[in-house]
Amino acid sequence: MPIPVSMVGVILGLVLASPAFAAPDTEIPSCLVAREYITSLEYLRGREESPLVDQTARPIAEKISSGCTGAAARFIRVDKILVRAGLTLKDALDLAIQFAPKSDAETDAFITVFTHAFSENSLDLDLPQSIAMAKSLSLDFQGDHAVAREDFAQVLDYCLSGGDFDKMRPTCGVLAARIAGKGQRFDGGVGWPFVKSVQFLRSENQGPGLNLSDALTLSEELIGHGPLAV
Repeated sequence: MPIPVSMVGVILGLVLASPAFAAPDTEIPSCLVAREYITSLEYLRGREESPLVDQTARPIAEKISSGCTGAAARFIRVDKILVRAGLTLKDALDLAIQFAPKSDAETDAFITVFTHAFSENSLDLDLPQSIAMAKSLSLDFQGDHAVAREDFAQVLDYCLSGGDFDKMRPTCGVLAARIAGKGQRFDGGVGWPFVKSVQFLRSENQGPGLNLSDALTLSEELIGHGPLAV
């Protein structure tokens, strides 16, 4: 559906109010507010299973567009994955809007963790648990989100590798999120150093040959002091 002529003033107002029209000596990121508004509005009008009428969609699109360039894409990616997972349409909308002003890295972290947590081929957690875990490494995480996503994936892959870890499968996600969460206080990743520490502590040839439980406990304690502590 084309944007009606009556909306031109609204879009122009959004553009003029955006950071792109700040003082010339102010350094600002690219902010394509009008494009983000139109993209968001069109998506909301045709939203899966619950298209919104313009009266409802327009203020939501305006709020999304204030997140500047990329805001619409971030919102849409999160909204789609949550709706398909079975979250109520309103709750999915409310949570997805929170990612509009965030970074692409923060959005990627949420989607990566949520996908692993909710997938029956990975952790198979329920929807509330999956959302909480994903938020812990995105909206609630204060460090480098790209590093957190990588740390989570590294620890999770190691924990799901089989062998002695089979009995731990239900708690692998919790472990991976907890270790990745410790990284917000340090530069660089903590996932691989943690994995290497566990491997060393379990080794009977090069390390002390600890059992899995003790190796995990000690490695987590050490990584809490930073990646250089292991």
